[in-house]
This record gives sequence, C-alpha cells and structure tokens, in this order.
Amino acid sequence: MALFVALLLWLLATVPSGAGGGTGSGSLGGQGGGSGGGHGREVGSGVTADGGAADARGAGMHEAGNAAPPDASAVRADSASAAAPSRPPLQVGFTQAKEPQAPPAPPLAPEQGAVAGKGGTAGGATGGGGGSGVPSFMGVEGRGKRIVFVIDRSGSMHWSDRFTHTRYELKRSIRALPDDGEFFVVFFDTTALPMPASGLVRATAANRDRYSRWIDQQDVSGGTDPTDAMIQALAMKPDTIFLMSDGVFDIGVADRIRQANAHGCSINTIAFHDRSGEAVLQRIAKENEGAYRFVAPPAASP
Repeated sequence: MALFVALLLWLLATVPSGAGGGTGSGSLGGQGGGSGGGHGREVGSGVTADGGAADARGAGMHEAGNAAPPDASAVRADSASAAAPSRPPLQVGFTQAKEPQAPPAPPLAPEQGAVAGKGGTAGGATGGGGGSGVPSFMGVEGRGKRIVFVIDRSGSMHWSDRFTHTRYELKRSIRALPDDGEFFVVFFDTTALPMPASGLVRATAANRDRYSRWIDQQDVSGGTDPTDAMIQALAMKPDTIFLMSDGVFDIGVADRIRQANAHGCSINTIAFHDRSGEAVLQRIAKENEGAYRFVAPPAASP
C-alpha cells in the first residue's frame, strides 16, 4: 500500500502543469490562452485558471492551437472601410477664372462725346481693335504701332473694382496689337512705376503673356500725379500714349506734358468713372493731337 501511494505521488509530480498555449486577445495582459500546452509568446501577464499566459499584443490562440477569431467590431469596421468608395480629397478655396470678366464700359451718351483730334476718335465699344491692327483702349483709337499706356493706380482706383476693370481692359488692348507692334506700360500714383523692360517691347505672344502677368501683380496706392510717368513715356517717342485716370491733376501737368512732347506724339486721355479731372484731361488731349473720353461706371444690376 505504501508503495502504491509513493508511485501515485511520483506520477503526479512528473505530469506538467498546463501553461496556456496562446496569447490572450483584448487589452494589455488580455485574456488567458487556451488549455493546450505551451507558453505565451511575449511579455505575458495575467494567468488563467488553467495556467495560460497572455500576450501583450492580445493576439490569443484558442484551445485547438489556431488563431483566435478577430473581434467582431473590428470585422465590421474593416468591412465598412472596404465597402466605402474612395473619395477625392476635400477641395477648399476657389479657382479664379483665367480672365476675370470685368463689366464692359457703357456706351457713350451724347454729352460724353469725344474731343476728337488728329489722333483718332473715341467712339466704339470698349476693348481691342477687333483684328484691324488699330490700337485702342477703352473705346479710344490710337495711331501707329508704338503704343504706351500710362495708367492710374492711385488709392481711389480700388473703389468699385476700378483697378480690376482697368487691368482687364489693358491686357485686352495689348492682346489686340499686331505682332509687329510695340508697347510699354507705366503705372503711376505720385511716382512712376514702369514695367520691367528697357523700352518698348514687340507685341509677341511671349511678351504679351509675360507683361500681362506683371500687370496682374500690380495694386493700388498713393496719390495722383502722372507727370513723371508721362515724361518717361514721351522719352520713348511712341506714336500714341493712352493716359487714363480717375483723379484730378494740377493744371501745370498739362503744361509740362505739352513742353515734353517735342516728338509730336498723339496723347489720348480717359477719365475713368469720375469727371473730377475732366477739364485737364480734355486739355491734354486737345493740345497733343489726341482724343478724350469719359468712361462712366457700369450700371448697377437690377
């Protein structure tokens, strides 16, 4: 009998206890592995009743030694993700049109008729020369092929999109020039801001594109005095200058322009949205073989 008990105790001592074979699923330390033999793969913590140690990653094994089935909520999430169609990234902001459609200038009323000189007439619609090769700006035609635009960029030009409208019309006039024409642009407030070129440039497609981009980069600031800009423009000896402003000049500006125009350039003038400087602009056009036009603001939308 004593021998039988000793043998039984020896057998019980030699049988291995069941250390859980898989790793637990769920949170750190997870649930214990199955009842099979083996031990946890990593830093197992938490031991089940049958001795199974859990894996820190929670990827448990069931008692048959196979991978434990995934969590049901994870399966649903994965299925929903796979079933959802791919979407383009969210677009924010807006895309500006390549050519902002500024409102066209209204037709001339009878009292807005041109003070016509030898340089041309002020009739017709706003814009380019319609393929005729005749230079024009805001409905005023010029002469010759060497054209300089002297354009007001003073602070008041920000009102009612005046400067946006002006830049649009300026680029359209440049595009309408013949390929063998030449052009130059000088903006002004109280000083001159000439375009980055040493003088008149040929109206090639490349130059039109290049200086149209430069025009788009300009903005408004300062007061209104075209004297320096006009002196620079006249020094290039162009055939026609288009002088456009919405402001008032001192009468002495007309005198200085007349004295500097020894070349006999035709100077066309435009009062833009404001008649305040009309008298001086009319005088400049009359004394320099040009035409004058007043461009009224576009009518308000109903």
